[in-house]
Amino acid sequence: MIGLTRDEKHVYTATYDGPPIVIPGVTSILKVLDKPAIVPWAQGIVAEAAIRNRDKLEEWVAVGGVEGAIKLLKGAAETQRDAAEDRGSAVHSLAEAIVKGQLDTVPAELAPYVLAYQTWIERFQPDFLAVEEMVCSLEYGYAGTLDSIAVIAGETWLLDIKTSKGYYPETALQLAAYGHSEFIGRAGDPVQYVIPPIEQYGVIHVRPEGAELIPYDVTDVDFAAFLAVKRAHKWRSTRA
Repeated sequence: MIGLTRDEKHVYTATYDGPPIVIPGVTSILKVLDKPAIVPWAQGIVAEAAIRNRDKLEEWVAVGGVEGAIKLLKGAAETQRDAAEDRGSAVHSLAEAIVKGQLDTVPAELAPYVLAYQTWIERFQPDFLAVEEMVCSLEYGYAGTLDSIAVIAGETWLLDIKTSKGYYPETALQLAAYGHSEFIGRAGDPVQYVIPPIEQYGVIHVRPEGAELIPYDVTDVDFAAFLAVKRAHKWRSTRA
C-alpha cells in the first residue's frame, strides 16, 4: 500500500517513490534502553503479591514446589505490567476521541482519566494541529506515531500522553525523534504532510487524580542520543 503504514508490532513501511521500505518504530527502538525504575517496581509488585497471598504460599509450594510458587509470584508483576499497558492504550484512544469529538461510552475504571484529560483541555485550551499521526524520517530510517501537536498560548507544542505513575528522562528521546521527523504520512496517501515547526515539547501526565503539563527541554543532544540508541537497536536485531 502506498504511503506510510504500521503493523500490530509497530513496524512501519514507507512506500513513496520506489519499492516499500521497512523501518523500525520509535517505541521499539527505545526498548533497548535500560530502565532502572522497572526492577524496583517489579520487586515491589512481587513483594505485595507475596503478602496478599501469604495464606496460600504453603499450598502453592506443596502443589508446584518452590519454583512453581516463585513463578506465580513473578506472574503478578507481568499481569500488572500488561494491565498498565492496556490501560495506557485505552486512555490514548479515549483522548483521541475527545479531541475529535467522537467520545462515546467510557469504561467506569477509565472515567477518572477521561475527566482529568477533559479538565486539562478546558484549562489550557489547546488548538490541536495533529492527533495520533504517523511520522517518518527516511533520512535516519525510523517512524513513529505522535500523540499530538497543539498550539498552547501561542506556542506550538509536541505532546505525548503518559499514564504511568511517573515520567522519565528517556521520554526526551522519544519526543526528539518525533520532532526531527521529516513528514506526517498516512496509509493509502502519497502525500508527505509538513510537520509544523515545534517550539516546545512536553508530556501530558494523565492520572486519575488529575492531569498536568510537564515541559521537556529537548535538544539536539537528545536526538543524537536517540540515534545512538537506534544503532544499538539495529545491532541487537542483527545479532538475535
